[in-house]
Amino acid sequence: CSEVLEHVSDLPLMVRDVCRLVRPGGGLLVTTMDRTALSLLLTVVLAEQLLRIVPPGTHHWAKYVPPLQLTRLVSAEGFQVVRTVGAAYNP
Repeated sequence: CSEVLEHVSDLPLMVRDVCRLVRPGGGLLVTTMDRTALSLLLTVVLAEQLLRIVPPGTHHWAKYVPPLQLTRLVSAEGFQVVRTVGAAYNP
């Protein structure tokens, strides 16, 4: 599930449904935007407003998902978080 969660209206429902699609013993890799000042600056201010490389309104910072929130959601579905890694955009 990559770069989708920050766009959905019902995050717990989406995480639950994605987790249900993983076969027993399988793994789940998730990438999403963390709700930080840097992510606001880079995705909304820079990419949308200044550079206009994505349409305005594409990103809603309030929907960005902090790692702890995602960990709690997938743990509630019976998943064990093995590793959380930060990443950065590299054009």
